[in-house]
Amino acid sequence: MPSLRRGIYTLFVALGVLSVLVSLYVSSLTGGILHFEGPSQLYFALLICSILTTIGLYAYKRSFLLTLIGFAISIVILLIFIVLFSLHPLALFLFPLLLVLIAVITIFRDHPYSLPLRIVSITFAVALVSFVVFLSWGAYMHYHSKIIYVEKIQYPESYIDLTDELDEYPSIKRAITYANPKTSIKVNFEELSKIEEIGTNYTKTGDNYFYIKVGDNYYKIFSIKAVGVRKLDYVPENYSKISEANLKLYPSLKEIMSTAEEYKRLRNTSVYIAIPSQKFHEIRDFVKSRGNVIEFNGDYYEIRIECSIYLEKIEYPSKCVKVSEEKLSEYPTLKRAIDLASKNEKAVLNAPPEEWSKTMKFIKEIGGCIEVNGNCYTVRFMTV
Repeated sequence: MPSLRRGIYTLFVALGVLSVLVSLYVSSLTGGILHFEGPSQLYFALLICSILTTIGLYAYKRSFLLTLIGFAISIVILLIFIVLFSLHPLALFLFPLLLVLIAVITIFRDHPYSLPLRIVSITFAVALVSFVVFLSWGAYMHYHSKIIYVEKIQYPESYIDLTDELDEYPSIKRAITYANPKTSIKVNFEELSKIEEIGTNYTKTGDNYFYIKVGDNYYKIFSIKAVGVRKLDYVPENYSKISEANLKLYPSLKEIMSTAEEYKRLRNTSVYIAIPSQKFHEIRDFVKSRGNVIEFNGDYYEIRIECSIYLEKIEYPSKCVKVSEEKLSEYPTLKRAIDLASKNEKAVLNAPPEEWSKTMKFIKEIGGCIEVNGNCYTVRFMTV
């Protein structure tokens, strides 16, 4: 019998620990819907503890009345703790001691409520202690998880300087005005062709963008050509009737119309597809010769051609402070991160808390950007 009793108490001790783990898991599993912070996380853990204790008590005694009494006791204890903890945070440390005292007293009192009171007290005390342990561990990990992030500043190797020719490209000029730090501007086909022509010699193989320089600033430019097909739900006044044979002459258009066909339910909604230059020219020639509204197999379609440029300003620190190797040696983790970033462009390293704080103070004083051996690096600090 004593061994059975010890096993039962061990079970409820385990339920106390489990209630904290379950509350943390449920909170993270819901993707922020049940995201608790501070006291609410603790109260949620104790609510889970009440539920698990009630289930465990019923499984142990198979008595509905005793289980109901145990649940009522757990709710009363939860409410008392909420009141005490709201009055002073020391309740988090003193209340478990009070619960243990109650559990010990009930051992020597022969009362119908003694067993559920003792079990609830033990389970809640364990849950509170477990919460403090997890909280302490989280604080410890947060304190020691200090990260230094270093990124090497690299200016474009290949770019075209449009400082003196910007007026010849009004769309680029307008995009630069609105870039904060990026924007998208619609352009006509002729100007887009002109922009793509100047970018041909400055676009790396495999890239779909190139760099320009205006004044002291650098910008990345993407050219975007898209064809949209809108299935109409009315009969237009003017349209060109085309057959399957006609459409075969323009495979790119047929491909896009097939995509639009998949979206029949989206009537009066354009389905846009970004396409390469060769296909774009093919469809553009079709629209020039046949118009942009067609009838095919009893359905009516409107073809839309759109050109735009996407411009993004490359933002660099306004000033980088030169730091000598001798000065850098005072911050060993920062030095290692810069050595790695000089080869790999970026580096992320853990740093001891004291060194992390010392390095952050130094970087803040000089403005967040340092120059070492002719290369510039931005330095940021993070905690996990």
